[in-house]
Amino acid sequence: MKLPENVLVAVGSSRHEICSIGAFARAEASALEKNFKKVEILEPNQRGQYPHSQISIIPEVVFFHAPALTDRKYPWNVFRSFFSLKKMFPKACFIPIIHEFSEAPLHWKGRQLLILKMSNAAIVNTLADFIALQPWHKKILRSHLAPTLFWPELLNLSSLDEMKIFYEALRATLSSQHPLLEKEKWILYPGLLTQDKGLELLLRISRFLNKKIKLILMGAVGPKQKDKKYAKHIVSELQKVLGDSIYFLEAPSDTLFKQFLFAADLVVLPYNNGVSERRSSFLSAMSCGANGWTTIGTLSSPLCLDQTGVYSVNKEATDSVVFESIQQALNENPQEVFLKKQKNLNWATQKSWENRVHDIKKFLLNL
Repeated sequence: MKLPENVLVAVGSSRHEICSIGAFARAEASALEKNFKKVEILEPNQRGQYPHSQISIIPEVVFFHAPALTDRKYPWNVFRSFFSLKKMFPKACFIPIIHEFSEAPLHWKGRQLLILKMSNAAIVNTLADFIALQPWHKKILRSHLAPTLFWPELLNLSSLDEMKIFYEALRATLSSQHPLLEKEKWILYPGLLTQDKGLELLLRISRFLNKKIKLILMGAVGPKQKDKKYAKHIVSELQKVLGDSIYFLEAPSDTLFKQFLFAADLVVLPYNNGVSERRSSFLSAMSCGANGWTTIGTLSSPLCLDQTGVYSVNKEATDSVVFESIQQALNENPQEVFLKKQKNLNWATQKSWENRVHDIKKFLLNL
């Protein structure tokens, strides 16, 4: 197959501004624009319908982003979207980008497999999904998930002294705009407030945190009613224990999100099942120079965390081990912290959009 000129990136379920799949698709479309003549993105409206008038091209390739586990409010819209596009562009090459297959329930896998069966090829983001889907299709590309937030300008801070000066100025700015003190230790949790993100672990160890530590929850509430109920409960329980030592910053702008990822003393990502290749919040944190802490599990090894400066414990670790590890990270020598930030940034450059698009171009040429 020769490289196409016109490419359509489509999101395959209902539109939620906080849905990571929608954010991922928009970022991918932006990266593809630099390599193809015309790239457009198409997302359903709130009723799950495509605004067809927005499409001005006849695409040769349709990249169809199948929904993620957190995007299940209208699960059958994925089929409606897919068949609608197949009808509109019968000659296009359809390539679903399949998210979170190996960790999905059986009924969700069935939807993904049906879409795959009617497609020309597929792209997956993790080794686990690649292994799981290989028996179902001959043409599958595994390419790394790229971050939805990245701050490449940080790489221009050539020395640790420059990084420290920038860091201190940023903390001064943020503390003047938010109920935070520069002298406090800022522990930051970034991401959706959902049940698989380890928030219960944060609640259990919160009683050990002293008054000089500020826990910042930064992110959004999930789209479903149970997500809203859970988020309200977990924030309420944390407030009972921490009082004024907790700050909930809901749905911040991308710029503010990036600033807090870099300025926090420690970015904590205590996933229940351990960090894996599909965790965009982890990739974004590394790409914004975070000093990171996370849990590791059976799907963590492909990330090669030994090449990063990330603190970690096994996902089965006891609360006391978790707290001791977090405390050790917070007490790290400042020079060592900046070295870790720099190391994480360098690691994140391997996960760039440019590298992913390069993989996709080679894949298309071999179809």
